[in-house]
Amino acid sequence: MIEIFSLSHFLIIIFFIILPIFLVRFKLSYKVLIFLLLFLEVLRLEVNLDHFEINEDLSLQLCFIYPFIGVLSVFFKSSLFRDYLGSFGWFFGVVGIVFSNPNPLFSFSTLHLYFYHSLMILISFLILKNKITTSFLPLFIILIVQIFFTFIVNFIIGNGCNYMFLNTFLFPYDKAVYKVNIDVLSMHVFGSLSYLDILDKIYACLGDVYYVFLISLFSTIIYIVYIASLKIVTKKP
Repeated sequence: MIEIFSLSHFLIIIFFIILPIFLVRFKLSYKVLIFLLLFLEVLRLEVNLDHFEINEDLSLQLCFIYPFIGVLSVFFKSSLFRDYLGSFGWFFGVVGIVFSNPNPLFSFSTLHLYFYHSLMILISFLILKNKITTSFLPLFIILIVQIFFTFIVNFIIGNGCNYMFLNTFLFPYDKAVYKVNIDVLSMHVFGSLSYLDILDKIYACLGDVYYVFLISLFSTIIYIVYIASLKIVTKKP
């Protein structure tokens, strides 16, 4: 058993983040790697087929939708979809690696998760070698369409359905019933309080409307700062 954020866990995180940084120096085609990523996602679905549960095994996490958008970018030669892959792939990959439970390490699901997200980082870095040309709004729309669709799916399926962990942040008071959640957010950080407990208290103070507005505003500000910073970093001289 590997304790979350122990030295062993940090070494695993560092390895899978450093790996794509090392590989990006080679002449690799992100288009080929997109289909490798798609294969890994189909493999995940195949392995889970015998015990497939509609409220947790669909390809409706942002990371699992990613290769399908990649296929669109390849077939339609779309700079919009390509820039989306470059802009968000490394971020989704790093978050997936850092916040995932490493236990049991040598199971298919855990190793698949780490290699899958590491491959996302590599694809993103290969694309970011070129300048991101798409403006804020189109990239934002692609992200919002995925989030809105998944929110509807979570609502329709119910039964603890929590794709993209949307309900974790929007309805933190109901965290006990969700089929999948972010384990790290349940860690106690302020005495007996976890991050989810803090969100729950903020929700209780503000109420539905103001809480959702605050989360939406905060997320939008982070998005704008993130994309602006990315454009500056990848800007060609």
